[in-house]
Amino acid sequence: MSTDRAVHSLDGAGLSREYAAGVLTAMDVLARVQDRIERLSDRYGLFNSVADWDSIFDAAVESDRRWAAGEPRSPLDGVPFAVKANIALAGLPWHGGIQAFADRVATEDAAAVATMRAAGMIPVGVLNMHEASLGETGDNPAFQRTLNPRDPRRIAGGSSCGSAAAVAAGVIPIALGTDDMGGVRLPSALCGVVGYKPDHGVIPVDGLLSLSPSLDHIGVHARSVADVRSVLRLFDRNAISRRMPERIQQWMLSDAIHIDSHVANALAVATHSVEPRSPLDWRDVDFGAIRRAALLRCERDGEAQLASALAAQPQGFSEALRGLLAWGSQRSEAELARADALLLQISSRLRTELQGAVALSPTTPVVAPRWGEPVPLDLADIIAPAAIAGLPSITIPASSDGLPVGVQITGGNYLEVLTLAETLFPGVVDVLSESFEEVQPGAAE
Repeated sequence: MSTDRAVHSLDGAGLSREYAAGVLTAMDVLARVQDRIERLSDRYGLFNSVADWDSIFDAAVESDRRWAAGEPRSPLDGVPFAVKANIALAGLPWHGGIQAFADRVATEDAAAVATMRAAGMIPVGVLNMHEASLGETGDNPAFQRTLNPRDPRRIAGGSSCGSAAAVAAGVIPIALGTDDMGGVRLPSALCGVVGYKPDHGVIPVDGLLSLSPSLDHIGVHARSVADVRSVLRLFDRNAISRRMPERIQQWMLSDAIHIDSHVANALAVATHSVEPRSPLDWRDVDFGAIRRAALLRCERDGEAQLASALAAQPQGFSEALRGLLAWGSQRSEAELARADALLLQISSRLRTELQGAVALSPTTPVVAPRWGEPVPLDLADIIAPAAIAGLPSITIPASSDGLPVGVQITGGNYLEVLTLAETLFPGVVDVLSESFEEVQPGAAE
């Protein structure tokens, strides 16, 4: 295992095997990560800040000593990871993609980061995100635009754009993102990596710049479902267990969601080995109304979280974000009550219908839109309900004419979700090839 290309094609589990066999060291891997960041981060808009390399290499040396002694802290000891810019990483900017907070530095790790660091994992930096987690493109006017490594002419998705793109580009094997309405799964699907949103509260949100407390989730972007399991194992000892669901159902969606034929075909091919039983029939549900209700809740909560900073430094917020927050604050209490009632109704229905079952669906109705083209209004419609219900949901990659398509698995039990995901996608994501690196990125053709 001597080439950079081979090293950066490995997932965390693969790196662990190489460490245990003495074929690779954490120092080898982190040196290649450094090179990859220097060559690709600015090109694709990945990192906002990188940790001190001396400290990173010191951590790698300590990890190598533990592996040599046969005493790794966990199977992920020495595996690098990075975090979305709204998750605190001690000593680095903690701004949530908001210019007003650009100079704020985290004084301690978020609880999730602390847990991963204690397991021997090595955090390398803070990744770009859509401003305040309110957006689907990954274009942040205060920091940078994240391009899709699969095709820089296309959006990476939001809001955890840098997290998904950094994994897809082969820079890091694992990243943390956040998901209030789909912010982990949307960019993972568009960039062609694994993206997992756990049950609400499984990964602690202490040290997260909150958007909406009732919807905030920290999730995982990875090259394999096995790595998602390994990360969850740090927070839940039972995560290693495997259990197939009692029922596998095809999620039948409203006709108002326009599923592209390429996406539908890719979904059929990726799931042909399982035979869904009776469908999860939601053709009567207005998914657009669900998304709008969740957005209103996020806008209202976001305005409350950011009110003092917005009043003191309005120029530190983009016009688009100010508009979203203003819209939420201007809605009547009756409108907010109706939105919350709909969210409660959808949460209850999904939880009831997915007891002992999982539902298969596309993650997004289309492949990644091109920069400069209108983003479909229903791009995030399919992913919103799982976040609202706080249920485990994962996107695994398929492909359509070379562009990624996400297959979403949502269920009542995370072990069933992960087990089916591994059955359908047992391998490791192909990362950015050298040929892609030569593509000159641009905003549009």
